[in-house]
Amino acid sequence: MTAQLNYTATIDPDALVSELIESWVNGNHSTVIHQLATDHPALVALMIVQGAQDRTLTISDCNMIANRLSDHRVELCRSLWAD
Repeated sequence: MTAQLNYTATIDPDALVSELIESWVNGNHSTVIHQLATDHPALVALMIVQGAQDRTLTISDCNMIANRLSDHRVELCRSLWAD
């Protein structure tokens, strides 16, 4: 059994990486995860690389972002299978 995800993502020019990093550091994790999950995957990569390079995100932050995005994708798949 195969599920096809019709998913089109574009980078939102208003979603600046520095703003996302600042929002994450200020504790707005759910907001940042939602933005990253609904935007282009390159934005995630850019945020993690820039945040780690600038040392504004710790390794723990980077792991948490990756894990929460993975959890979000699992929930999306579960909701598709439930329908």
